[in-house]
Amino acid sequence: MTRTLALVLALAITACGPADPLPGYRPATAEEHAAVMGVVEEYYSLLNSAQVTGDTSVLIARHPGLAQGQQRQRGINIETWMVERTRALKIREVRVDIESYEPIRVYVNDTAAAAFVHALFTWEYQQGSPTKGELAVRMDLVRVADRWVIERTDEWVLGETPPPKPRR
Repeated sequence: MTRTLALVLALAITACGPADPLPGYRPATAEEHAAVMGVVEEYYSLLNSAQVTGDTSVLIARHPGLAQGQQRQRGINIETWMVERTRALKIREVRVDIESYEPIRVYVNDTAAAAFVHALFTWEYQQGSPTKGELAVRMDLVRVADRWVIERTDEWVLGETPPPKPRR
């Protein structure tokens, strides 16, 4: 009876534990995290440049999946639209502090990775005061040959429930 009760109690505690937010993924090793972090940093460098120049060709050439599946209302693959919007606002400089709020969280499996970015962006206008805002983005990456490529971005937009943050 005592063993049965202990087994039932152990199973109940296990079942009540937090659900895996990314089934099939595991937290990245330090090396994997660094590799994905480099891709995320490059992505924001290319996106920031595109928002100032209006030219998304380098960003899209590096991450061709971003040219497909745009869903503006849900914040999915909105890079081209974002560039059009910032060009209309005559932004002269864009900065993104990708770890302003918290470190980037990276999860991987054999062929894919997911990076969760919680960042602070700053837009500098040609005239007037800068605008600052918060970004929460999930990036889905795939392994192509020996490098990671961003296949999809999902930026949290107003009115949308933020994605659950995976636990380390």
